[in-house]
Amino acid sequence: MFLYRQRPDPCLNEIISAGLNMAVAYIDVWIRGDMETEEGKWVQTYLRGGLASLDHPEVINKEHVWLQTYFGNDLEKMFAPKNLIIELKKLINANEEEKIFCLQEYHHLIVYSSIERYIEVHNDEVEKNNSPKLIQKTKVEIIDFDLLVDNYYQSVDFLMNEIAFDPEALNDIIGVQKTASGPVSGYKPHPNELILEEATQEEIQDMNSDTVNYYKENKEYPY
Repeated sequence: MFLYRQRPDPCLNEIISAGLNMAVAYIDVWIRGDMETEEGKWVQTYLRGGLASLDHPEVINKEHVWLQTYFGNDLEKMFAPKNLIIELKKLINANEEEKIFCLQEYHHLIVYSSIERYIEVHNDEVEKNNSPKLIQKTKVEIIDFDLLVDNYYQSVDFLMNEIAFDPEALNDIIGVQKTASGPVSGYKPHPNELILEEATQEEIQDMNSDTVNYYKENKEYPY
């Protein structure tokens, strides 16, 4: 489980895991170059929404285009596909543990982007079928991603535009995470920036004290 502003409920934890696993499947298709599998056909469908055409292999075979189309940010500058899969699998395993881990900025960006893509697909399916999906025995209709982010994220400084993010200019602004300068600038991470550390008891208590019980079994998800 990950440390957020509030304790993630079982439904959100499953959404996080599903988003991370979906990203692994997407990248794995590119690495294997296998577009004829069920996952490969889904990837082609997804890409058609982000690329003008799949008829130009010189475009689609460039990993930076492939990753940028999926994640919608500069993760392709920070990670080679195989390295990104390593981090995704690390996050999948951590999210399934009972221990609570603190995410550094690069991992926050990966998780955030993966959730966003999963929710996009989820919402499309709900609209298409005109029916909610069951997640953790909860009927989940359209998910308001922005509301979810507002409730769970302390900050999203890792999303700031590089031009807008000037560490020197922001020195006196309270609340801006200076550690976000790496992902904001598109730098490759240092190994120390990819370490998952367990949350302290104080951090866990702070999270628990702010938690609102959004999750109600067999009821509609609040988002």
